[in-house]
Amino acid sequence: MSKSTTLQTLLDKRGREAPSIQSDQTALQAGIEMDRLGCGGLIVKEGRAVVGIVTERDCVRRLIVREQCSAKEISVKAIMTTEMTIAAPDMTVESAIRMMKKNRCRLLPVINDDGTVAGLISIGDMLESIMAKQTTRIRLLEDFMFGYHGSSSRAS
Repeated sequence: MSKSTTLQTLLDKRGREAPSIQSDQTALQAGIEMDRLGCGGLIVKEGRAVVGIVTERDCVRRLIVREQCSAKEISVKAIMTTEMTIAAPDMTVESAIRMMKKNRCRLLPVINDDGTVAGLISIGDMLESIMAKQTTRIRLLEDFMFGYHGSSSRAS
């Protein structure tokens, strides 16, 4: 059986800093940043300290449904989730998915031992990794079973 992929491996492949926002910024600024980055959430910081996460779900449920106020008027701190499910960089993708399923979250802050942010991983990032690994495994098994030994004898 092959070695399990760690969250750090996924973060290394992606190669970008974890998206974040300061807690005193507005919900509108958070929405604009998520849209700009094409992501579903941001790590929330006060200075350099991680204090929560704000997601698209937080914006809909807390801002629109509960607070019923303008995104220009409310801070990220007022709508963020403070009880986060977090992971260490050496956690396997499979373990992280189980944890996310159990805790019903779609974004997972990855935190180093010293408390700094290693990155933010989505369930989609992990599923993409698993699918790529399974596709490779299937091709290898097909090659073994059917005797494909080169790309010229195999249709893509």
